[in-house]
This record gives sequence, C-alpha cells and structure tokens, in this order.
Amino acid sequence: APRPPRAHQARRWSRCAAMRISLVTLSGRQIATFDAEGTWTRESVCSRLPDRWGMLSAWVRLVHGSAEVLRHSTLAELGVVEGSQLVVVLSCPTYIATASWDHTAKLWSVESGECIHTLRGHCSNVRSAVFSPDGARVLTAAWDGMAKLWGVDLGNCLQTFEGHRLGVFCASFSPD
Repeated sequence: APRPPRAHQARRWSRCAAMRISLVTLSGRQIATFDAEGTWTRESVCSRLPDRWGMLSAWVRLVHGSAEVLRHSTLAELGVVEGSQLVVVLSCPTYIATASWDHTAKLWSVESGECIHTLRGHCSNVRSAVFSPDGARVLTAAWDGMAKLWGVDLGNCLQTFEGHRLGVFCASFSPD
C-alpha cells in the first residue's frame, strides 16, 4: 500500500492544489469566484477578471491580507488557501511617459492631456521611458549610452547611469 504523504509534503500539496477563491472590491462587493491553483501568479488571476472590467492588468492590484500579489509571487507563497479572498484595487494612471527622437522624454497628465514635465539631459534619441513600481520615478534610456532616473513630482534628474559604449535601447526596474 502507498505510504501517506509526510506532513510537510501534505501542506505543500494543499497549497498548490485547486482551491476556490473570491475576488472582492475594497467595499466588499464580490466580483468573481473561481477555482485557482497555488502556482498561479498575479497575471493568472487578472486574466480571469470579468470582461466588463476591461482594465489593463497594469491598473489592477491584488491584495491578500496585508500582502500585495506581485508579478512573480504565487498564491501559495502568499498563503492563499481554499476560501481566501483577494481584494481587487483599480488604479488608473495619473501620468503617461513618452520617449522621443528630440532627445527628451515627457510626462503627460492623463486627465488633462497636458505636458507636465519635459525631461531634458540626454544628448541623443531617447529610446524608452518607464515608471518605477511606485510611480514616483521614471527611468529613461537613450542612444547617448546613458540611462537617467527622474523624479516625477519635479521632473528633475536624480541620477545618471553611464558606462555603455553604444546606445542604450531600453532600461527597466527590477520587480522587487
């Protein structure tokens, strides 16, 4: 006869097995209930949001207890079990960043469409502009071989990263 799993194996299995979870809004209104796997990530859950939400997954934040379900963390790692609820928080962006061949990047107000800041300091075409996970900074990359870190509030250059012999095509923040 097969041996029963050891206690730690049983706990690991139960975290990765199918479980029924609910998605609720901050006000407690249930928006979805479905079976999930412990190995699911944030994207796995977001892909099952009802179509009527029609939001980009980047605008959706999921919270379990006091922990946010980040891009690479799994439900099991956060302690999500059968019957757990994940709170769905929608956050619309305040700014949009653009990169240009005119050697600048710009921050635009989503609400008004106006340019809030022009980020000047590159000596060549700016190839990419990305927001930090907290939205407080923008990282740009340019053909001048530099990446620059900018403050969103004032549009000031906080730091310059030099050392490439050729142009920098793109730059990004680590997920942590």
